Amino acid sequence: LDDTRKEGDSLRRLGNILWCPGRTAEARETTQEAVAVLEQLPPGRELAMAYATLASLHKDRDDFNGALEWGTRAFELAESLDDTDTLTHALNTIGTTELFAGIPEGLEKLERSLELGRRADSADHVGRAFMNLVWAGTRLRTYELADRYVDEGLVYVRERGLDLWLLYLLAFRARIELDRGRWTAAVDSAGLVLQKRFISTFPRIQALVVLGLVRARRGKPDAQSPLDEALALATPTEELPRIAPVAAARAEVAWLASDREGVRVATEAAFELALRQGVAWPIGELACWRWRAGLDDDAPDGAAEPYAVQIAGDWARATELWTEIGCPYEAALALADADDDGALRRALDELQRLGGGSAGSARLRPDPSSVRSPAKDHPQPSSVPSCAGSARRPGPKARKALSGGAPSRRKVPTLEGGRRPPSFESLPDRYSLAVSLPGATVRMPASRAAAAWRPS
Repeated sequence: LDDTRKEGDSLRRLGNILWCPGRTAEARETTQEAVAVLEQLPPGRELAMAYATLASLHKDRDDFNGALEWGTRAFELAESLDDTDTLTHALNTIGTTELFAGIPEGLEKLERSLELGRRADSADHVGRAFMNLVWAGTRLRTYELADRYVDEGLVYVRERGLDLWLLYLLAFRARIELDRGRWTAAVDSAGLVLQKRFISTFPRIQALVVLGLVRARRGKPDAQSPLDEALALATPTEELPRIAPVAAARAEVAWLASDREGVRVATEAAFELALRQGVAWPIGELACWRWRAGLDDDAPDGAAEPYAVQIAGDWARATELWTEIGCPYEAALALADADDDGALRRALDELQRLGGGSAGSARLRPDPSSVRSPAKDHPQPSSVPSCAGSARRPGPKARKALSGGAPSRRKVPTLEGGRRPPSFESLPDRYSLAVSLPGATVRMPASRAAAAWRPS
């Protein structure tokens, strides 16, 4: 039709559509092509919105600089054209990007975009603002922010039939409920998301992660299949917000099954991506699972504080931080690293409370390397997961024996109370106790667990 402006705008719209099913590289290429086409013409609203779309695509892959560069271009051009529609879109993206990066002013910009959308009676802009406000609260674990907007947002998008934004909000609500220890409610919210399939895979990935984690923490069967589906959806996107939650969930499931190699496989690529992009919470979470599995010794630079202090061995401070944030499961796991029977008992009590059932049962299980007490004398059902993070690395003599006589060259730091970072190994001839609770199963040295479990 020889209409260059419409051609460029159509390419921009196509780029936006391609992002939804996870064809993210194609989405960026198509949008960049739209920009190239539209820049041949006098600047107009179509070019401003192409800039804004490209900014959003960079935001969704945690490209801070790219998002701000294109977002600023979009904002400035929209302002010069008196284009409130694009200005609102760009302000939303800039605010969300800054908020994710820990810049407080980002919240003001994001809330301003919500107000502009309301004034213009633009349901799509209002729904997108609600979605990003709740996402920020979820991802940054500032749940009071999510609380301010999730219920209002759900009512708004339901009344206007914005089904896609509804799925996003329900998926984020499911994650918030999981993090706050409301596991049954989390499964219910995730189920609402999984009832329908929309073009965007993002909410489905989040819901599948929630479902898999609740099943794993409760020791229920088939925790892996939802995570396998989530992995298949997330991996091709090369976007950390889709990949990192799946990687962390798969690492946790592997850790509960004492599968050290599984933790490594689950985290390796996502951890490198998180480090490369410098995103604090994914760095910390993935680093912590790797530390629990004995893969890494130290917290990397940029890890979120609760994870960093836990890896450093300060279980008390980590527990305090997780409690302040409002994450009881993470607080209980931090507490379980204590070398204190009272703290360990509190951790077990909290894990039991999260499961919402009766008191758990315990089984003695010898270390597989024990000569005096072979494993066959004390079998453990394979269906019962275990928190191997409470096991200890072998001592120096054991490490020497296990390595064929050569001393270990790897530095293994001593933590508070003389403990070692959790690993999947344990001392020869030493029993561990797997305490199976409705909420989780924790393995620890028998003497500690017995003391912690003894009725007061």
